[in-house]
Amino acid sequence: MSNPLSEVRFNVGDKDYILVLRNSTIVALEKGFKKPLLTVMQERPSTEDLLTVFRAALKANHADLSADAATDLVSIGEVVRLMGELLKLTYGAGEDGGEAGANPPEPGSLTAGTGPAS
Repeated sequence: MSNPLSEVRFNVGDKDYILVLRNSTIVALEKGFKKPLLTVMQERPSTEDLLTVFRAALKANHADLSADAATDLVSIGEVVRLMGELLKLTYGAGEDGGEAGANPPEPGSLTAGTGPAS
């Protein structure tokens, strides 16, 4: 696996930044949103919600960056692009760019052979 933490790298001026959504970050965001992160991101998130996820994804590698600095680091259009790329890497996408499978999987959709799902 070439990118085990599903990192998205970008630069602003001469500074490099890394976005990553670690499992602990996703859990913390979901607790705050009170719903799954993918649901938030698929429901046409508010600018505030989008920037909350962006700041959380930056924090893992750039803890010294203030919330205000992270918020104004790039344009909102660039935030949308970067977050789209990060979510695809984090949750996976099929070869055609579509979702690889339901997340979470539908009950009964997982089997370990020819028998029914347990």
